Amino acid sequence: APSQEIMRLAGDKAFTVELCASAEKAAGILSASAKGIIAIFDLDRLDLDERYFRQLPKIPSHCLLGLSHSPFHPDLKEAIGRHLIACLRKPIDTDELRFLLDSFAKNGCAPE
Repeated sequence: APSQEIMRLAGDKAFTVELCASAEKAAGILSASAKGIIAIFDLDRLDLDERYFRQLPKIPSHCLLGLSHSPFHPDLKEAIGRHLIACLRKPIDTDELRFLLDSFAKNGCAPE
């Protein structure tokens, strides 16, 4: 599963990887004060919109990642640029993921 792959590759980094299986679970995860969370949103399974991402707490040490089979989510264009640091295609490209995780570890999670 994609989330297992992310957890495996993030194992040596100072992050906790959390799969946000629902909007409610995501809110709980992101409001916890834990440092260095990579929160993964499966955009194929969750029905999320721009408003949802706007109301999430903004915590610089938290990386929000999207996962999707689709290369485009026109309804989430703003969220992907502003709230999600990246949207990974399924199946996950491990090189791309490794690059992202290294980047998070070095530079933090603020979108460019």
